Parts: sequence; C-alpha cells; structure tokens
Amino acid sequence: MTDSIKRAIDPVPVHPAWLLEQAINNLSLGLIIFDSKREVVFCNQRYMEIYGLSSEQVKPGTPISQLIQHRLNLGLKVHSNPDEYIQERVGNPVVHATAVQQFTDGRIITYTVHPMPDGGGMATHEDITGREEISARLKAQYGLGKEQEENLRIRNLQFDTAINNMSQGLCFFDSAHRLIVCNDRYVEMYDLPRDRVGPGTSLAEIVDMRFEAGSFPAMSREEYLHWRTKVAVSAEPTDSIVELGNGRTFKIRHRPMPDGGWVATHEDITEQRQSEVKIEYMAHHDSLTRQALEGSGGPVARVSPRD
Repeated sequence: MTDSIKRAIDPVPVHPAWLLEQAINNLSLGLIIFDSKREVVFCNQRYMEIYGLSSEQVKPGTPISQLIQHRLNLGLKVHSNPDEYIQERVGNPVVHATAVQQFTDGRIITYTVHPMPDGGGMATHEDITGREEISARLKAQYGLGKEQEENLRIRNLQFDTAINNMSQGLCFFDSAHRLIVCNDRYVEMYDLPRDRVGPGTSLAEIVDMRFEAGSFPAMSREEYLHWRTKVAVSAEPTDSIVELGNGRTFKIRHRPMPDGGWVATHEDITEQRQSEVKIEYMAHHDSLTRQALEGSGGPVARVSPRD
C-alpha cells in the first residue's frame, strides 16, 4: 500500500491547538493576548490587518507599548501627551474596560480589555468605521426628517390659520368626491356639525347634513347631487349663485384640479343680493312714477347738468 493511499485511508489527526488557532485567525475581531509584563503572547490575523502590522512586529515578547506607539503613528487621537498616554495604558493594572479609538484618517476602532488571572489581559479590537458611518447617516436622516416634520407642522399651522380667517367658505374635494379639507367658515355657513365633517367625509354625507340643517337650495337631494356632480366632472371653472331654503344666497366658485378633484369657495352674498333687489325695485317704481306723472301732466322735476 502506497503512503498516499495509506494517508487517505488513515489521515494524520489534526492537533486541537492548530484548529483553535485557525478558528481565532478567522474571527472578524482582532484579538491580542498579553502577559503581566505587558508583552505580546499571541495575536490573530485580524488584529494585524486592522493596524497594518507584520508578523515580526507582533511576535511573542513584543512590548505592548510598541503597539500603542504604532497606533499613535497611524494617527490615533489622544487628549494627553503621547508618552503619558502610553504610560497610562501599560502602567496601571488591567481592568475590564471598553473604549473607542478615533484616527485622523476617519477610522473608528473599538476595543474591549479583559483581565487575565496571571495579571495579563486579552483585548478584542473591532473596526466599526462603516457601522458608525451608517449610524451617522441614519442620525442625519432622522434629524432631517424631524426638521421637515417640524417645517410641515408650521406650514400646516400657517395654512390652517390662513384658511380659517377667510371670510369665504373653502373646501377641497378629491376625485372620489371625498373631502380633503375645509375651513371653519364653510362649516358655519351650512350649519354643519363640526364633529361629523373632516377629511374623508363624502359629498353625499355633507349633502345629507345640509338637508338636516335646512341649508339647502330649493331642489331635491338627488337633483342637487346630479347638478353638483356635473359641475365636479367639468374641466371648466364654474361660478354659480345658489339660493338656500333658509333665505341665504351663496356664490360658489368651482375650480377643477388636475387630479380630478376640485376646490371651491362659498361666499355669502345675501346682503348684496338684497341690496340689488331693493335698488332694482326702487328704480322700477321710480320709472313708473315718472311715467304716471308725465301722463297726467303733473310737474316733473328735472335736473340739468348746470344745476
């Protein structure tokens, strides 16, 4: 039996220590173990990749202070003097701690130190630059969203204030004949119950409420809906004067929207119409009086331009 066949049939057992080393070298975290003298015992491949170190630079026995100096050379940002920083890191007892390192090239690396029974320690290092960038973008987007939300709230408040201080009633309906928004004046003009009128209320429902309130023209519900639907589907602006059963007269200006909905203003012109009727009445009767006087030969006062 050849040696190759023999090895295939009876492979050499793999040492557990080698398997453990392979597993550690495939971790996504950088790992370093140091003894009580603050010298390297072991570090994995990922640790060397994170800090751009060679095997020679992290061989067993290498002082941890040299690795810290290497990170400072890479641009690690520290608040104290570099020498003081190194001394603080290697001169104090090892305690469990987590810290975030920021480098001048923008990288962010977090590390966690775990004390070992012999006075040494183990530390894991993770490059979280990408994660922090995503987090920063999400925070920025959240902040922008909140800002836009606040701007929208202010605009809505301004819009509400503006339309609710109009002397005319105002209403927006969508293409499905459902209310988008209306102002307080619109509700008041038709004596509508405020708690039943809001976004989504159908035109048919509003018509029913107007019937109940008596703020309806001299026509049936069906006739009014038919007329209003004809106006709504028209692509042309329409002005209408509607006399209600309660004696009020409204002028309705209908303006179609590109999406099939419409906006309409409702103006109470009752007093204006009454004044017009009165003027027409007086003018008509003055004319009849003049004709009667002229026909009877009675005196008729005339005013010349010179007067």
